[in-house]
Amino acid sequence: MKKQFVIAISLLFAVIMQGQIDARAWLDDQYTQEWYTFDVVDKGMYRVTYQDFDTAEIDMSQIIAANLMLYRNGKEVPIYTSTSGLMGVNDFIEFFAYGEDGELDQYLYADTNHLPHKYSGLFHDTATYFLTWDNKTNHARILDSVNILTNLPAAKSYCLRKNIAANNTSFVSGDERTLGNTKYVLSDFERGEAFFSSPIYKTTLDFRTSTRGVVEGAADVTIEYQVAGLNDDKQLNVDHH
Repeated sequence: MKKQFVIAISLLFAVIMQGQIDARAWLDDQYTQEWYTFDVVDKGMYRVTYQDFDTAEIDMSQIIAANLMLYRNGKEVPIYTSTSGLMGVNDFIEFFAYGEDGELDQYLYADTNHLPHKYSGLFHDTATYFLTWDNKTNHARILDSVNILTNLPAAKSYCLRKNIAANNTSFVSGDERTLGNTKYVLSDFERGEAFFSSPIYKTTLDFRTSTRGVVEGAADVTIEYQVAGLNDDKQLNVDHH
């Protein structure tokens, strides 16, 4: 049983199949269980408290925290639980989560390598996480670790940061074909079929990203970008590329 619920979660700081792989295999052992789903957009560490579950009318008083499991895209997500026993009113779970990144979109393509990038989803920005439990205790966990604050290395004067700007303002269809007087595209996504920036035609277009806090001379800057070409020659059988 799958239930959708909305919970107030505290942001602590700012598979599909291919071939013979069964996309629902991760559900096999828990198909009689209740599954609770919730949506995530922003990347960060999340805490779900006992009170959050109670507000969503989910009774956690008889749930052993060690039995809890969290899934995204058919893969188990490590979680931290404040207890390994029965959940009490002061208990909670924590986990790292992020929005839709396009990982599943690659299976829309005849060649999965033709997905331009996995920084954002083609259709939405929201990822769904699935929470359930069983009677086992060997699930993925974030473990406590001791902070060793002696003999520390010298602090660096800078850190490296990656800025990503995924421009999704215009959709480019796949290779357009002609059969008689009819134009068509294949149902499979193809090379160059995705969302990109607005077309650049006989003009220029500026792309900007944040460079706040730059430390001069600290490290080399690397810029990576993707360009998709689009022709409009009506004499060609494959019109777009």
